[in-house]
Amino acid sequence: MTVKQSALVQTRISPGIKRQAEKALEAYGMTLSDAMRIFAHIVAKTKGFPLDIRPANPNVETVAAMCELDAGGGEEFDSPKELFASWRK
Repeated sequence: MTVKQSALVQTRISPGIKRQAEKALEAYGMTLSDAMRIFAHIVAKTKGFPLDIRPANPNVETVAAMCELDAGGGEEFDSPKELFASWRK
């Protein structure tokens, strides 16, 4: 069964990153469009982000925030709207 691929997805990235990605993907015989298509399929199938995007080494501020949460501190919000409103206080 062939699925018609007619939806268009556009994104803006720096020209340098685009060139680097294209060059890296050449080794796999893939285009950047191929890689983006595969990425979208994985996200749809797993219903999640397929890569670990956490920083390898959190900075001092992040470590302090993580320690605060581990100790029971921090604030909880019921919605993003409430979180964003807290930033305006």
